[in-house]
Amino acid sequence: MKMSNEMLTIEVEKTLNELQSKHAEWDKQQRYADTLLYTLLEGCLDFYYFLRKDERYESAFKSVCDFKWNSKTTLATLITKAVFGAKAKKGYAYAKALAEAVRSKIGVNGNVGMAQWLKENGGVNGVIRNEKGESKAKAERDYRILVGKNSERFGIQSKIHPIHAPQLAEVIGDKEAVMLVARNGDKDELIVKYMSSSDAIKDSMYERLGELIMGKEAYREKRAEVIEEIKQEGDEATQEVLEALNAVKSKVAEAEEAEEEEALEAA
Repeated sequence: MKMSNEMLTIEVEKTLNELQSKHAEWDKQQRYADTLLYTLLEGCLDFYYFLRKDERYESAFKSVCDFKWNSKTTLATLITKAVFGAKAKKGYAYAKALAEAVRSKIGVNGNVGMAQWLKENGGVNGVIRNEKGESKAKAERDYRILVGKNSERFGIQSKIHPIHAPQLAEVIGDKEAVMLVARNGDKDELIVKYMSSSDAIKDSMYERLGELIMGKEAYREKRAEVIEEIKQEGDEATQEVLEALNAVKSKVAEAEEAEEEEALEAA
């Protein structure tokens, strides 16, 4: 019996609703699986940082790895193989994501955790795919932070004069801190609602400041000069470090020579 157009429409809608319902269930299960995976990888990252605290920890871990590996096998690869299985199809991708998290200092110094980082960047494949792009983005971000930290050298002065605040000065000490403050009613007082010396938060503020500075004429006029000065200062600092290292090496060499002379005299 031939179905009427009305009946056919009803059947089509019914089929679509069933498929949409199945997709919704699949999507729910997929998100649940992703959440579990991200949590597991966050645990792997925590374990990585733990092993790096002491060479003995890393050696002890390697001694219980019951699969083939060599001196070129990275710690990230060892951990993912130990957790997900040496023959896991996605083990390589997990190891790459873990290595990228370490490089990006995820989960330390106030930075976002591994699970949240994966969620915000398209999962495991997303962070691997964005690795090269992120390297370029990181270099650009580092430059903006550098500009922000050297605002005075670009001729940018704060519009707010130094504030006499002995209590805050004592709390902060010689560190830098970011504060969220509000005026206390109509009084000439400020209430500190939040204060942090986290590098991640400070860098975020410096990055924003650097971005603003880079849009000003004073920056464009002084950019080449200031950047060259900063580069020279970096070279000088490197030279000082090398000289200090050479001084240490010389002391060690002198001590070794003295020991050899004593040994010869004793003989």
